[in-house]
Amino acid sequence: MRLGWIYFTVAALASAAMVPGCIGEPEPVASACPDYVEDDFSEVSAVLERKCGTLDCHGQNERSFVVFGQNGRRRPGGTNVVTSGGGSGGSATGGSNATGGGNATGGGIGTGGPTGLVTGGDPTTPFERAGTYQSLCALQPEIIAEITAGEKDPTELTVVRKASLREAHKGGQLWLPDSPGDLCLRTWFSGDLNDIACRQTP
Repeated sequence: MRLGWIYFTVAALASAAMVPGCIGEPEPVASACPDYVEDDFSEVSAVLERKCGTLDCHGQNERSFVVFGQNGRRRPGGTNVVTSGGGSGGSATGGSNATGGGNATGGGIGTGGPTGLVTGGDPTTPFERAGTYQSLCALQPEIIAEITAGEKDPTELTVVRKASLREAHKGGQLWLPDSPGDLCLRTWFSGDLNDIACRQTP
């Protein structure tokens, strides 16, 4: 299985009482999410946008997990144009491939003018879906790595557990365990997307 490696920095903050001398150097933590494939992740993103991407839910920028899209938070920065692909030499997450040169607020897709999208306006762009992907992959990088390695089940992830109310969720139950929405999210994390389940999610 090909893995899209994204590197996140975790700052090791230590107080003088605990560790003499200066603060330790930040160390990278690898998150082995499935590769960003626009055709696949667009199915997952559409489900997340419908079920939890509104401005009163995970469409809020203050959330640790942010869903970008047409009816919620529009992704700022970079180049944000309505297109079905990354353009010549470009990609949804920036740079020349799925993980190069991009981040949640930068990078670009194809060519076009500056961000100017409003909630309820133009359809969700690949650039915005890539932002949701990066936000999702940043949640529990160590567990995601174990899932893609086949060592753990996706039901270990908080985002999967909360959506199905396997774990308490302020927004309530989005779908039942083993329902189409649950299968959509779990199979994507496992690297074998059930796109039919995604499309069957109301």
